Formats: sequence, C-alpha cells, structure tokens
Amino acid sequence: MPSDVDVTSFLGFASTVNNPGGLRRTDQTGCGGTYPVNFAPCDATIFDDNLGLRPNAVTIRFASPVAGGGSQFASTVYVGPITAQLQAFNSADVLLESFTLSGFTTGAADNSAPFLGIVRTQADITRLEFSILPYEVGDLGIFEAVGINRVELLIAAPIPEPAASLLLILGLPFAALAAKRRWPNKA
Repeated sequence: MPSDVDVTSFLGFASTVNNPGGLRRTDQTGCGGTYPVNFAPCDATIFDDNLGLRPNAVTIRFASPVAGGGSQFASTVYVGPITAQLQAFNSADVLLESFTLSGFTTGAADNSAPFLGIVRTQADITRLEFSILPYEVGDLGIFEAVGINRVELLIAAPIPEPAASLLLILGLPFAALAAKRRWPNKA
C-alpha cells in the first residue's frame, strides 16, 4: 500500500493515514484473516511496512481537529513485551500530549492488545502518531513495526452534563444537612 492513504470514517470524517515506508492492510486471524497477533478475531488492521528496520509510526492527519483518539497496538515483527506510544499534535505540529503503555504482543487473537488513547478538553488535535518504542539489544536500538486496529475518535470535547454539575453543587449542602439530621449533637 502507498505511504499516504486518504480515509473517510463511517460517519464521513476525513483523514490521511501515513507511514514513510508504506502501509499494509490485513485482518487479524479468524474469519480467514492472516495477521497473527492479539487483536480480536477478524479485526481489520493496518501496520507500517518498515519491517522494523527504522523508526516507525502510523500517523493519522485529520481534516478537522479532534478532541481525542486511540487504538490497540501490537508489534508486527515481535512476540513479547512492547511499549506503545501515542502522541497528539496540533495544527502547528506542536506536541500536545504523549503517553506510553507497556503491554504484550502475542499470537492469541484474544483482544488482549493494549489500548492507548488521549482525550483533551478542546478539539485541537490534528495529528495522532501511533508507534512502538525501540528496545535495546546490546548497543543496538531495535525498532518495532507497529500495527493498530480500529481507531476510536472523539470529535468534540466532552461536556459535563448540566444535571451532574448541578447535583455536585447542590449536593454538598444537602448532604451536610442530612448528616446533621442523622447524627445530632448530644452535648
């Protein structure tokens, strides 16, 4: 697959998926799939085509900013412990957030691949980068090829429910009155 692929979500949200070494699309084992990692059986997957030879990342650029996103991660060349990394950038390519999570890649097709996501208070993410950090073998930093499955997106920033906020504001005085009524002062 080419290094840039234009993608439109089921709800019509446009983005471009990229990896300099190219991308590969396949399915997790089960239902005729050939990708033997630990996503759920039959999951559609995409992974970088670098084969672990240089730094990797599956990058998604959004046509409109989003408030969050995430996916499950797996290595496409290594079975064992991994460290997944997800980074979010704004339209000026400034790093907004970066998170890592340890997990395992197995061939179990049991939906146990680690999920890593980012949620922000405003819709300012224009790029997400999914990668697996290199591990050390002697003096060499070995880069993993990263695979992801369905990407979950949060298009707009979460808004607290007005009723929940009102209960929080009003609930404290009522709770104090109820406590006073239950436990009268016996002085």
